[in-house]
Amino acid sequence: MYKIINCLVKSLMFLPISINCFCQTETFDIATYTPPKEWKKITGNGVVSYTKINAATGTFCVLTMYTSSASLGDAQKDFKAEWKDLVVTPHHAEANPKTDLQTSPDGWKAVSAAAPIKIDSIDAYAILTVISGFGKKFSIMTTLNDQTYAAGVDSFLKNIQLDKSAKIDAPVPANTNLSIVGTWSDYSGSLANYVNSSGVFIHSADTHEMHQYIFNTDKTFAYKELISSNNMALYTESSGTYSITGEDLTLNIKMYKSGFGTIKEDKTKETTEQYKFYVGPNKWEAGPFLNMHKEGNYYPWSDYPYDYYKKISDRKSETKDSPEKNKTPVNETAGLQTNQSSGATGKFGSLNYNIPKGWNANEFQ
Repeated sequence: MYKIINCLVKSLMFLPISINCFCQTETFDIATYTPPKEWKKITGNGVVSYTKINAATGTFCVLTMYTSSASLGDAQKDFKAEWKDLVVTPHHAEANPKTDLQTSPDGWKAVSAAAPIKIDSIDAYAILTVISGFGKKFSIMTTLNDQTYAAGVDSFLKNIQLDKSAKIDAPVPANTNLSIVGTWSDYSGSLANYVNSSGVFIHSADTHEMHQYIFNTDKTFAYKELISSNNMALYTESSGTYSITGEDLTLNIKMYKSGFGTIKEDKTKETTEQYKFYVGPNKWEAGPFLNMHKEGNYYPWSDYPYDYYKKISDRKSETKDSPEKNKTPVNETAGLQTNQSSGATGKFGSLNYNIPKGWNANEFQ
């Protein structure tokens, strides 16, 4: 396995070199590439990944490309920053791995390293290459737990071409004149499998999350969270009032509801949450996004310690998502705890569910 990892690291070094390929190509950010056949593509804010999972053997491989950003002016510094954000912080890998540096004929510099990691107690390897040059950096990470994926990874990497003429947009400053009023939402998903000590597949551990904030003109707010995992759903609702002082956002929670399986909670809950916030771009896009930071929370990016929510609608008039509304008991409906079903159904990740009354269904790409 270690020899295979070394070979992949060397392949990663030559990413910027153009190779003729007559296969159908795709473009992400500054990269043009041939997608691996029969791998599942997943897109998100600032990332594109390709996943291959063998449920019978419990093996997997994930290739992830990250949106380019401004270089620090030194390839080693670029790598160190990306290694910390993408490998050390989420996977507790060694902080100073042995790196390899390669300069391509057209001027790109690629710094690569590999390290053993654990994902839900499963042994795996993380291989990161950060390509720097022409004022920008571009990162590609491979996570795998079996050498059988080496050929597919190698083929994918050898056919990537980077556009050195592409411009990196300068960060857009937060616009303090933008209102927080509106509906803000996010979505995230992860693919995983539970396996036994021998690596044999047990069942899926795919997880999907959606969070939504509604801020009204009358200084009331509502928060809704839906998480699906293992064909079960956890939902949470809270509401109350909010206040803003400069960059400080205070949520005064008056009502709280939640449900998971047969566990349910519906009560008046007096508590306060404090956030730093701004309305504007996130790390990757101009938005506008609602960017919120809570002291003590974990954030994967050292230079961007925020959760972010995309604006999906303006709310010009006051709504009635107030603490005094919807005090009916919580009832179990098809595995999802809801106060009342709207009669409509939806699919969230691997979960089929009844849409709770008063919830809006929005699809994100």
